[in-house]
Amino acid sequence: MAQARNPFFSGVAFAIAAPLLYSATVPLSKIFSQQVEPWMLAGLLDLCAGIGVAVVYLLQRFVIYKAPHNALRGRDWRWLLLSILIGGLFAPVLQTYGIAYSSASVASLMLNLEGVFTALIAWWVFREPFDRRVAWGLGMITLGSMVLVWQGDAAFSLSWGAIAIAGASLAWATSSNLTQKIADRNPLQVVMYRVGVSGSLNTTLAFLAGNALPAPPLLGAIALTGLFCIALTFLCFMLALRQIGTSRAGTFFSLFPFTGAVLSIISLNEPVTSRLLIAGVLMAIGLGFCLKLKET
Repeated sequence: MAQARNPFFSGVAFAIAAPLLYSATVPLSKIFSQQVEPWMLAGLLDLCAGIGVAVVYLLQRFVIYKAPHNALRGRDWRWLLLSILIGGLFAPVLQTYGIAYSSASVASLMLNLEGVFTALIAWWVFREPFDRRVAWGLGMITLGSMVLVWQGDAAFSLSWGAIAIAGASLAWATSSNLTQKIADRNPLQVVMYRVGVSGSLNTTLAFLAGNALPAPPLLGAIALTGLFCIALTFLCFMLALRQIGTSRAGTFFSLFPFTGAVLSIISLNEPVTSRLLIAGVLMAIGLGFCLKLKET
């Protein structure tokens, strides 16, 4: 019974919940991008998520009169601002552009690279303990991603949509490692600023670039997606970072691309190509290595 209350196991639960919640964003973003410009869509998803978390935070603060626990302070703001710049401004835009210019199933599997980049940055830059088994798994995931990126037969040709997804994965991974520095702070406060500020900036920049707001019914659907798929994902992922570390949380997040790919194929009736199957098998093997994690 004591083991069930161990933070490691609750951290694993949060790490699994995060990708399952986030998996719906890829097929939904593919649908939304048919009527909304990618930049505007990226901004609205984060903005609506930030507004939802802000409402909960303000209710807790001024209605329930509960002071925020472990509020941000001092150097925390530096890590938060860097996380917003890299993961809030660059990553969502690259991801929505990548989804718009590639199939949703390919985009989902390509997002496996986030776990690869997250672990590599955690090991090499932030000196988290190296795990050889996870390294083998990440190598298989990378090989699968190369299969998806490759577009030509004899000639060297790359998919720009897939390249945008790879860039988004690198930005998300960098942001995850920066967020680890403030993972013990109040999660509502961190997520509120993290997605709220980035969403506000991207929506404003999209307006300045000439993008228009979608019709109210579509805007409502985007708002619900931002609240349930973006905000809850960030909250779960922050709690996972706090309890099991960045490299472990990042590898568990590799569940998301597979569930996202399955949802995309089912909901959007996308074809199951041989390239998609080969990449999926390679990534599944890699994920199997990565998920053989033990408490240390």
